[in-house]
Amino acid sequence: MRAIQFHKTGGRGFTLVEIILASAIVVVIGAVLAPILINSGKQYSLVASRKIMLAQARLAMDRMTYDIRFIPSTANILTFTSGEFKFNNTIENNIDYLLNGTNLQRSGSNLASNVTALTFTYLDSNGNSTAVLANIVSIRFQITISAGSGFGSLTLRNTVYPRRFTNAYNTFN
Repeated sequence: MRAIQFHKTGGRGFTLVEIILASAIVVVIGAVLAPILINSGKQYSLVASRKIMLAQARLAMDRMTYDIRFIPSTANILTFTSGEFKFNNTIENNIDYLLNGTNLQRSGSNLASNVTALTFTYLDSNGNSTAVLANIVSIRFQITISAGSGFGSLTLRNTVYPRRFTNAYNTFN
């Protein structure tokens, strides 16, 4: 019988065993790194979604605070329910804040999206809730906004003392 002889390439190539071994090492490294890379991608999405949510909530809060602060008097308040606040100011005719579905709207324009709750509370000089227009000294509003895709939600609350309301600052010593 004659022995099978292999053709030698002079060290210029790889044997089948070397290729299989290298492939196995690459698969093992990939299996270890894949969950880490996938988790990093999910964490990046979480942080990005929460940043967008926080930016929208801050923008809405700042705009509402600015508008409410410059209401000339309680006579300029047109609607004051727990879900809607409408008033006149000296710059624009009517400003109306309300939740339409999941959009926080300011006079018909979307101010923030993915809003799950908007609540207004009208406070008297003792800090108690009031339904009497003439007794309103401050307005507290609360916004709950969702990041979507199960990334959580954020609730922000602010109390604004309109600058021109009579006796608005009598509670401070």
